[in-house]
Amino acid sequence: MDFRVVGMMFGLLCVTCGLGCADRAWQAALRADEPATYSRYLREHADSDHVVEARERLDYHLLKRDLSREGFDAFVQNYPGSSLVETLHGDLEPHAFARAQSNGTGEAYRAFASEYPDRARARRAEGNAAYIDARGFSGNPGALASFAEQFPESDFAREAVRTNRVTGLISRSRFYQVGLRIALAPGTPEPERVRAEFRERAASAYRRAGVELVELPDPEDGTDLQEWPRARLTIQHSEAPVTTRLEEQELSRPGHRASTEVSLSASPDAPPVFQRTFELRVDSTEYIEGTSVLFSTASPRYWEAFFTPVATAQTQALIRPEVALHEGIVDVDASQDRSVVLFEGGRLKMVHLADPAQPQIIAEFARPADFKQWSGVRMMGHHVVIFGEEGLERVHFGAGQPKVDFALTRREIGTVFDLEPLGGELLIAGSRGLLMADPQTGEVQRLMRRVIKGCAVSGEVLVLIDAESVYISSRELLAENRVYAQLSLGKSFDAVRVLSAGSRVVVLGGAGVVTVDLQDPASPRVVAKLLRSETGHVWDAVLSHDRVFLLGERGLLLMGPGGHDVVQSVDVEDKTRVTALGRHVVAVGNDRLQVVDAAPLWEVPARADRR
Repeated sequence: MDFRVVGMMFGLLCVTCGLGCADRAWQAALRADEPATYSRYLREHADSDHVVEARERLDYHLLKRDLSREGFDAFVQNYPGSSLVETLHGDLEPHAFARAQSNGTGEAYRAFASEYPDRARARRAEGNAAYIDARGFSGNPGALASFAEQFPESDFAREAVRTNRVTGLISRSRFYQVGLRIALAPGTPEPERVRAEFRERAASAYRRAGVELVELPDPEDGTDLQEWPRARLTIQHSEAPVTTRLEEQELSRPGHRASTEVSLSASPDAPPVFQRTFELRVDSTEYIEGTSVLFSTASPRYWEAFFTPVATAQTQALIRPEVALHEGIVDVDASQDRSVVLFEGGRLKMVHLADPAQPQIIAEFARPADFKQWSGVRMMGHHVVIFGEEGLERVHFGAGQPKVDFALTRREIGTVFDLEPLGGELLIAGSRGLLMADPQTGEVQRLMRRVIKGCAVSGEVLVLIDAESVYISSRELLAENRVYAQLSLGKSFDAVRVLSAGSRVVVLGGAGVVTVDLQDPASPRVVAKLLRSETGHVWDAVLSHDRVFLLGERGLLLMGPGGHDVVQSVDVEDKTRVTALGRHVVAVGNDRLQVVDAAPLWEVPARADRR
């Protein structure tokens, strides 16, 4: 026997068996079609003809577990002729749309629609692009209605329909006469004095707003009120003794309590436009028998809080439902179709608000728990800047996880009170004066040494505030240590914020709200002043389509065009910061975000005597 022949036959038999085993293993791997089986196949059959295909299918399954545009592009490059590319491309569609949504530009949406022309989301993307390119049609009801009809799939369509409907409701519900009804509970001490005080305060607020207030006769007199104004301001007041009780873990002594409910409605059968309740409790030692507690020694705190809301339409319809974000909110800013919310500790959430009734969290940034304090946030394209006691940090929101790409510490720049983008640089108001920082170079330049509480940019003009003065300057003048002008508001004004409003600025302070004309920067003029008694405590303000909205303890207030009065009230409660988002206003406070449709209030209708 020729052993060489036997050896060759044996070797050929082993190879044949090996190939057969590899083929059977490959078929089994294909049937299972799982990453583990492909990994095992590659370990056990590294010389098989199916190795390349096994690696391809393994990479395919791994990519599907964490699908991304970057991963898809890498797969196409590694396996250019793969039959799996088309499947992956289809699977990538929701991710590609989310990426376009995260980018938030018309260009990004159009690119998506071009890449997926026959998919369901293509029309949605085309509608989003049309809306963004048209800048929300400037809130025009007719244009919004046409848009919603043409692109019902768009993320913006439902809110466009709401704005169109609410604009019509506001127009139909306008009123310029209000009937005043003061209802005192039986036994109220000094009824005529109490009634006169309420009457005068309501008349004063409505007189300033240009709305006629007519006191209604007592309905018990049998008077037919059909011929009287349909809009109603109702003040219901009662006073009663209270006994000793436990309140908030403290024992309260016997005394008297007053309770007043103020409600404004567009008509007797309509829901309230605005409603508030005011209470005052005094100890028995402060109460004089037979007198109203509203005129006791404790009454100033009641009258400081009391107000009568002014509105000339059903403004309650402008409010969208609150959104619970489950953390303490510090500040908010917005751009295009999204809002960024800053939380205690520096956490950020990017909220997509194309449909305020269905907000979406599209990105989050979590800082380490380092007990640093942050108080403000600004959006700058794909960047978000947070600032406060610890200095500032710039967070980049792009592909992948958000990350800090630029920071200046408190040691470098002190505490930051306010910040405005100026070109590609940052204008910083803080404890070390006015600074200019360039994120590209890291260079920081000091423009003014005194402590600056707030800053605003109006064209080439810079407006700066400390507690008692407004400074008007420019970058060039500050380089020479000069300003156009300094306008003193007085130490008692206690300025805290400044808002640019075209050729004017609005300055918020503890004493009220001041509007300053800047048409001639060298001669700034105070053209209007609202006292705190007229606005309550105001915490923030925003410009929406050349209209100034104030946010404070009395809700969201619309200032008249000249800044002399409050002409509309929107019943927003417990909100402390506000920003503009297209035709909307976004307010935040505690752990809540709420959107208000401002467009129906932009127009200033001519006053007409209506009922």
